[in-house]
Order: sequence, then C-alpha cells, then structure tokens
Amino acid sequence: MEDSDNVYYDPSGRFSLSGLLIMFSVALGAGVLLGGVYGVLVYLSPVGILNLFAMCWMAWLVGKIVGRGTLLGKVRNRWLYGLGGLLAGLATIWAAWVCWAYFFSSDFGPGVLDLNPVAIWNYIVYIAENAEWRFFGFDQPVNGIPMYILWGLEASLVVGVVYVVSMLYMSDKLFCERCNCWVTERIKLPRLDPPQDESMIEAVQNRDISGILTLPAYTTGDKHIQVELLKCQKCQELYAAHVFLMARPKRKDDKAKFMPVRGAANLRLTLEEYQTLLEFKGVAPTPAPSPAV
Repeated sequence: MEDSDNVYYDPSGRFSLSGLLIMFSVALGAGVLLGGVYGVLVYLSPVGILNLFAMCWMAWLVGKIVGRGTLLGKVRNRWLYGLGGLLAGLATIWAAWVCWAYFFSSDFGPGVLDLNPVAIWNYIVYIAENAEWRFFGFDQPVNGIPMYILWGLEASLVVGVVYVVSMLYMSDKLFCERCNCWVTERIKLPRLDPPQDESMIEAVQNRDISGILTLPAYTTGDKHIQVELLKCQKCQELYAAHVFLMARPKRKDDKAKFMPVRGAANLRLTLEEYQTLLEFKGVAPTPAPSPAV
C-alpha cells in the first residue's frame, strides 16, 4: 500500500519488463504508423496551414496512444513513460520523412524507400541545399539554412507535443499497488460556486479540504469548483481527489468550455474525508432578508 503520509499520490516507480515491452511497442507503433500517414499527407497537400493542423493533430493523437500503452503496460515510472513519449515523437518524425522521401523521389523515377536514419538525414541535407522551395508570401525560392530551421522547428514541435500530451495523460492516473490495478472508480461531484478568496485553493493544495465544505452549489457564472473523487474499485483503501477551479472565457453564447485554472490533482484522502465530500452537495444559500413593511 502507498505511503499515506504523502499529501499527493506519487507513482511508485515500479514496472515489469513485459510492461515496458508493451508500452514501448505501443509508443513506437503509433509513432511509425501515424508518422507515415503524416508524411503522405504533407506530400499530397501543398497548403502549409493544413499541414500544420495535421501535424498538431497527429502528434496529439500519438501522445494519447502512448498514454494508453503506459496504462496497458502498468508502468508507474515517470522517467520511463516520459522516455516512451520522446521515442514515439522521434519515431513519428522518422516515419514521416521516410514516407515523404519515398513519394517525393518517385516524382523523378523509382521511389527510394530507405529506412536507415543516416541515409534519411543525408537525403534531407541534399534536398535542403539543392532543391528550391517556395512559400506563400515570398517571391524568391529558398534553400539551405531557412529549410533547416523550418524542419527543425517542425521536428521539435512534434516531439514536444507527443511528450507533453503523453505526460499530461498520465498526470491524473492512480495505481493501487496492493491490487496491481489502475484506479477506475471516479465520481464527479456537483459543481460548487467559487470562493471569494482563492486562498482556499492554496489550502486545498496543502490538504485542507474544510474550505470546500463552505461553498454553495454552483448557480451560474464563468467560474466554478469541480471536485472528482477516486477510489480503488477492488480494495477500497486508496482514496484521492482532484479539486480544480474551472474557468471559461467570456462569450455571448456561453458555450465556451470550462478549463482548469488552479487546483490539486491526486490529493490523498482518508476514508472519512472521502465520505464527507461524497455526501456534500453544497451549502444552502442564505435567504435574502424580507423587506421591511
């Protein structure tokens, strides 16, 4: 069982060799498959802004799949699933260049399908120095250093997005070491009105949940407090909560999505604290005083 003296749940760092194999297989497989698709899309689409959206969407999807592979392999080590995200990002870039180079070279003869990273790099250097690239808004073709900068930014963005998304995906996941399973029992409590003084959020971050029990139920507005309770579905001895101040940009249609601004994730709870929050529905609003006759 995890150390109950900690304020927040912290991954144990444990893993198995079979779990690592599963995680890295899923991560690299997703990177190669979706990276290859991205390479083909870049070849087929001459519109740079569409390629940018495709790149961001693809990197986001790879990051999510890396997170799923981490869950499947039951890897509870931040360094290792961070490494999985980095390797998946690099595999994505490699596969994209392999597929793009094949189709691009097929325009001038038989397509060249070379999987060697060194050969791919030499091909990148050759076309960067010798090909002439035209961009919207520029009259003169460019090559050389501008292309290295552009492709370097592209690679950095892909690897960065894959890594960040995979880490964020795992950031609110809890694992019960006693039961050898991820915690899946989650209960979102009714929304609460935000506190007048946001120091309550700081208190919650220090494991003082008493301020939550003073809040009325949410009525309307661009901010609210969201509490989500977590409990191990097997042993029912691991309890935690996510508590966040949620906000949305002000819009006339009131359809903007609420996003977390401040709060605490994976906050450890005792059984009593869990039950108290589970039963709490918000403080009844104070009735307005009757007008004097």
